[in-house]
Amino acid sequence: MLRHISINNVALIKNIDIDFDEGFSVLTGETGAGKSIIVDAVNLVIGERADKSLIKYGEEKAFVEAIFSVENNSRAKDILNEYGLLDDSDEAVFSREINISGKNVCRINGRLCNVSTLKEISSLIIDIHGQHEHQSLLNTQMHLGILDMYAGSAVQELLVKYREQRAKYKQVQKKLKNILGEGNKEQRIDILNYQINEINAANLYEGEEIELREKREILNNMQKILAALNAAHEYINGDTLEQSALSLTKSASNEIIAISNINKTYEELQQKIDNAYYALEDVTYELSGMLDIEEYDEKEIEFIEDRLEIILKLKRKYGASFEEIIFFKDNLEKELETLENSQTIIAELEIERNLLQKNISDLSITLSQTRRESAKLFEKEVLVQLASLGMGKCSFSVQFNELPISFENCLFTDTGIDVVEFYISLNVGQPEKPLAKVVSGGEASRIMLALKSIYADKDGISTMVFDEIDTGISGRIAGVVGEKIKQTAQNKQILCITHLPQIAAMANYHFLIEKEEKENKTITTIIKLNEKRRIEELAKMMGDGVITASALSHAKDLLKIS
Repeated sequence: MLRHISINNVALIKNIDIDFDEGFSVLTGETGAGKSIIVDAVNLVIGERADKSLIKYGEEKAFVEAIFSVENNSRAKDILNEYGLLDDSDEAVFSREINISGKNVCRINGRLCNVSTLKEISSLIIDIHGQHEHQSLLNTQMHLGILDMYAGSAVQELLVKYREQRAKYKQVQKKLKNILGEGNKEQRIDILNYQINEINAANLYEGEEIELREKREILNNMQKILAALNAAHEYINGDTLEQSALSLTKSASNEIIAISNINKTYEELQQKIDNAYYALEDVTYELSGMLDIEEYDEKEIEFIEDRLEIILKLKRKYGASFEEIIFFKDNLEKELETLENSQTIIAELEIERNLLQKNISDLSITLSQTRRESAKLFEKEVLVQLASLGMGKCSFSVQFNELPISFENCLFTDTGIDVVEFYISLNVGQPEKPLAKVVSGGEASRIMLALKSIYADKDGISTMVFDEIDTGISGRIAGVVGEKIKQTAQNKQILCITHLPQIAAMANYHFLIEKEEKENKTITTIIKLNEKRRIEELAKMMGDGVITASALSHAKDLLKIS
């Protein structure tokens, strides 16, 4: 359930903090006071579209934080735990900040997340019925989804299997199309063989290009290298120099030997000089070996240049590196194998396709039968709920399309083969007609409330928000709708924005949203009403903003019967 919401710089709201309790809470206020802003803020924090226009004029950013209790919501706790977002308090703290520059920061329990995660998790905690959601009833394409939601796991498990088989079927069809769609198979085989042979003939090995470039650099600078090596050798152990580094180091060692027995320090110094002498001696041998190489090999240079040209040509055609070229060749070989064995592969794919098509057909029939069985129970529950909402003379049915006789050319959609539409008759003796063509706005609102009441015990969601679900109703029916919402609130937390006193009087808690001017700025405020203020607000709602004695008396009567 929603325990607390903090709203900062959203539309006309500067700073608002609201604590909510279990049961039924209503939010009322004059038109334009900001009732819809509260819903906008809730929508924002649960991952709905963020519009920069929501940021309060003159501010840089808007921020909303909502604290939900998930203590009794196992589905929400499981997914929070799966994402590593569940803490020890059994709370889910959602926050979202939108910046005028477009920056959007979302957090759950203080940890950064993306909008899709925010939306996915919040969908298991809170359900918002917006002002226009009942219009989805008028869209027949939504009816199948409504029925499937009612059917629950019985349909959802079948749908998962059906979609898996359908996805595999589409993959097989794509493979067949790719093979059968080749314009000239023999020509393509020739091209593939040529490319594979060209790469194989090069006999590339990993690191060859770097090795060749390094060797070319040495050969192109051979004169300079030999001159430097020879000079170094002469300086260390040259025959022509009177005092080479090696002989001078040996002389230094002999001088120190004469005093090494006087003190240990001189002995250690002599050992260091000897180590330097042996190191120079090793360098001399190494330099001698290097000086034995040939000065220049014209043929080797030509070989290196030819190899580098071959590598460059292959890189231009097949990939920017050795790894990419080999990867490209592997794909060529796979395609060649497919083409050379196409008849066998086609036969195997056709067998797989036929099996998948049978599975799809069987699953779609089972799915349709399950839906039709659920529809019978759904019809009965809808009628019970409609009767409790003052529509007891209605008849209601779920109409299905005819099942196809043959499945060979059947269109298997993502939801199966069913087309569903709700039919209703609002008066005794009248035939049922498509719901979308006969219901008014008020009737659509009551039907949607009936559906919400049916789902209330099935979806596990602990909080429901009704934003002016009373559209198009008044008088006695408004009281009936209020009773239904109050009944639903026995098992769920209900937040309801309403303009009808009959509904507001049914609530356990009443919040008043007002608009006022401060320092030449318009701001929205919200307060939780005590009993006296609540009676006054109900009287004002009944008297078109004017509190009269009769309105006050009526308001007290409404609260007594609620």
